Amino acid sequence: MRYCVFAGLLAVFCLLSAPVAAREVRTVVIDAGHGGYDLGMRVEESREKDIALLMAKKLQRAIEASGRFGYLDREVDHYMSIEERRSRANERDPDLFVSLHLSGTEDINIYVAWFEKKDAELSLSEYYDIEARQRRHHHESGALARAVAASLREAFAVNVYVIEMALPLLKSVGAPAIMVEMPSEGIEYGREGGKLVSALLKGIRQYEQD
Repeated sequence: MRYCVFAGLLAVFCLLSAPVAAREVRTVVIDAGHGGYDLGMRVEESREKDIALLMAKKLQRAIEASGRFGYLDREVDHYMSIEERRSRANERDPDLFVSLHLSGTEDINIYVAWFEKKDAELSLSEYYDIEARQRRHHHESGALARAVAASLREAFAVNVYVIEMALPLLKSVGAPAIMVEMPSEGIEYGREGGKLVSALLKGIRQYEQD
C-alpha cells in the first residue's frame, strides 16, 4: 500500500516538474501585402506590393529551408481581398500567420489584433463571429510579436514597435498572427533582404523556445 502511494506521488511530482513543451511551428502562411491595382506606397522606383511579394518569397524559401512548410497567399502580382486572404490562410490551418507591409519610415511596426470588448462582455454570436476567431490565439500572437521585435532590433538597431490594432485580417485568422511593417528607408531589399528574412526567422525560432 505504501509503495502504491509512493509511486503515485512520484508520478505526480514528475508531471509537475517536467518542462513545458516548447511551441512547435511547422506551417507558416505568409501574406504579401497589397497586389494588383492596390499598389501600396511608393519607395523610390519600387512599389510596396512588389517589395512585399519579394520579401514574402524570400521568407518562404527560408522557412522551407529550415524544415518547415511555408505558403504564400499570393504568388504573383494580383489583387486579393481581405476575405480571400483570410480564406487562403485558414484553409492551411497554419501554426503562424505573418503579413508583410512597409512602414513608410526607418522604424519597424509589428501589429497584433486588438479587441474592443473583453470575452466576458460578448454575446455568444459575437464570440464565435468569424471576425473574432483570433481571440483564442491573442496571447500567442503577442508572444510572437515580441520575439520577432527583439530579433529585428538586434539585427537593425532601429525602433521596433509592437502595436495592437483592430485590423480585420489579423482578427479573422485562426492562428497566432502578426503584421510586420518593414522599414521603407535605410534598407535596400535586393541586397539586404536576406538579413531581414534571417531576423524574422530567428524571431520565429525564439517564439518556439519561449
